Amino acid sequence: MKKLNPIEFAGWLIKQNMDGCGYLMGAVGQYTRDIAASNWLVNQYRGNPGQYARAKKWLETAPRVFDCQGLADCYVSEMTGRKVNVYARNNFADWCGVSGSGRLPVKYRVPGAAVFMYSAGAGRITHVGFLAKPVDAGNPGGDWYVIDARGVMYGVVRTRLLGRSWNRWGLMDRYFDYGAALKAYHGGAPEPDYTLGSRALKTGMRGGDVKTLQELLMKLGYALPKFGADGDYGAETRDAVSAFKLSEGLKGDGVYGANAHEALMRAIEEDGGSDGAPGDLRQVRITAAGAWNVRMGPGKGYGIVTVVRQGAAFPHISTAGNGWHQMEVNGDAGWVSPKCAEVS
Repeated sequence: MKKLNPIEFAGWLIKQNMDGCGYLMGAVGQYTRDIAASNWLVNQYRGNPGQYARAKKWLETAPRVFDCQGLADCYVSEMTGRKVNVYARNNFADWCGVSGSGRLPVKYRVPGAAVFMYSAGAGRITHVGFLAKPVDAGNPGGDWYVIDARGVMYGVVRTRLLGRSWNRWGLMDRYFDYGAALKAYHGGAPEPDYTLGSRALKTGMRGGDVKTLQELLMKLGYALPKFGADGDYGAETRDAVSAFKLSEGLKGDGVYGANAHEALMRAIEEDGGSDGAPGDLRQVRITAAGAWNVRMGPGKGYGIVTVVRQGAAFPHISTAGNGWHQMEVNGDAGWVSPKCAEVS
């Protein structure tokens, strides 16, 4: 299947907003002329008089209706001829090969990039929107307009990226080719920066997190004789992960997910860790060479959350009296030593 152009997708999104399209939960672009007032898409709101009245009003005023993920589902279905209908959380997990937590990095602010809201209370992603165009055409690294189907009381709206609580992001490269967009807006497609534990890893994936995983596995005695820590999740790495998971009582399927990450962090803690290797807008930057532990508290006596590498940067939260820096990493808080990081 030929992948779609995210710039064209963004143009389509802008049209849905300008056309005044509405919102109904479960809708994937149905034309309102084809929806009866008795349809379940409308009747699901009967328990709330205000929402019910608004749902019926969309049938009178809007040409089409969507829910948040329905915007992407509709476009992909219509452009490929393949019916697609998933949840926003499936988009993040299955569609986005390049993804992360926190604010969307500048280098990935391109038309058609997806931004998500993760709810700690629900324990999952609950909403998705899509970048349409920069607020200032000459500054693609700044604020962007986002198009999203916000809710039955709002419809398809245009808001600003930096004005709402988007805390997850992704490039939907399962269906879209972002190469031209990255080149047009940022001069090329940069190598993505990942923190170990920020995404599930499996055969065929690449990145700094894969390299960190390989280094930690070798530190624990799992051999990677052919390629070593090359950042490529090949058969050798898959087999090492499988062996490690089996040793921890997990399913030896070769996929490095949340349970494997938790087990690996425990194993590294017991082995002595890797420390000592050569809420505001500021960032904590890892400036020292090597792999460094992110810990649960400001000191080596706390458990390990994940491992980060030189060059990575994270939102700064606070700095303790002993100099340790607290930062946001993988949607949570962690601490790093001042020996390896600085705040800027």
